[in-house]
Amino acid sequence: MPRIDADGVELFCESLGEGTPLILQGHDHTPWLFFQAPVFSQSYRFITFDRRGTGRSASPAGEWSVADFARDLRALMDALGIDKAIVGGSSLGGMVTAQFAVDYPDRLLAMVVGHTGPYLWDLARAWVEQLMQGAQPTLGAQPRSFAWESEGPPT
Repeated sequence: MPRIDADGVELFCESLGEGTPLILQGHDHTPWLFFQAPVFSQSYRFITFDRRGTGRSASPAGEWSVADFARDLRALMDALGIDKAIVGGSSLGGMVTAQFAVDYPDRLLAMVVGHTGPYLWDLARAWVEQLMQGAQPTLGAQPRSFAWESEGPPT
């Protein structure tokens, strides 16, 4: 499937089947291809894509927000000639779907979200920052992994 220009951000996407557009998203497109794509593509135009910064999509400089991801989704729909779609997502994809519903309600036929919440992005960021603050005295200025130093599981 093509790489499409989503308002200046190159996104890789997969489109399978025909019918009402169904767009599912997570962090990248691959998890949806194993179980959902074979089933949904029999009845829908099943679309999934790599979000900016993941998989085969571009990784533009700067910080991104959930609103940016929702704009990318709208631009993806525009590039594929889709006026309205069923949009769903899991985890971060669910947050993007919810933001998309707020920003572009006229582009939705229906939405499905799972394993997500409206404040998950902020909570996750705060949690990681808190962990890193606590880790700084132990790790020094840079976080690092000690997995490579391990000689195996504890006995």
